[in-house]
Amino acid sequence: MFRTTPTRSMRQDWLPWSLSIFGACCAVFVLVRGVLPARSANEQLVSKLARLEAELARSTQSAQAERSALEQQLAQAAVSQEQLKSVERARAAMEIARRDLSQALGRQLKSGAVQLEEQNGELVVGIPHDALFAPESTALAPAGRVLLRELARSIQRLPAEQVYRVGGRSDAHQRSIMRFLELSGKVPARQLAAAGVSPPSPSGPSRRVDIVLVP
Repeated sequence: MFRTTPTRSMRQDWLPWSLSIFGACCAVFVLVRGVLPARSANEQLVSKLARLEAELARSTQSAQAERSALEQQLAQAAVSQEQLKSVERARAAMEIARRDLSQALGRQLKSGAVQLEEQNGELVVGIPHDALFAPESTALAPAGRVLLRELARSIQRLPAEQVYRVGGRSDAHQRSIMRFLELSGKVPARQLAAAGVSPPSPSGPSRRVDIVLVP
């Protein structure tokens, strides 16, 4: 019968421990050289990704704000351009009206019975009250009817959207002028508007009747 020597028995006892220590060392090596650096790298990548997303969000917000500002500027420019076109159209219409009225009322303008002038950007046809109405009456005089008929012919040649503000010594005088222009002069009622009572003339009780072309 053979007996195990003490040396071989000690080797057999230490072998499992040696393998365990070796395995633990390998695990620590893998952890230190592989898992921990990979985890750190992942954390760095996640942090970098978060920073990039934050920068992208700020850039997107800035771009949206800049786009909104540009759109607002474009809208304002379009409005300004449209206003400029409107002013140009109004000036062109006023110049056409000035030429037409100068021809239609040429005789009255030459004699001084009628004044054609521009006031505050508006074209004004000024007619003495006595040239239109009989004394102390709201009825139109024959000469006044002739003059208003000439004016109505000129109005009919001008743009249909043009509005005329009619003044006068009283509301009754204004209604007489507007009614004659509408019924006898064939001027649409939508183009006529009462201006209110005109102020007294500095030279006397007679007042001028102003018929204003509203831009």
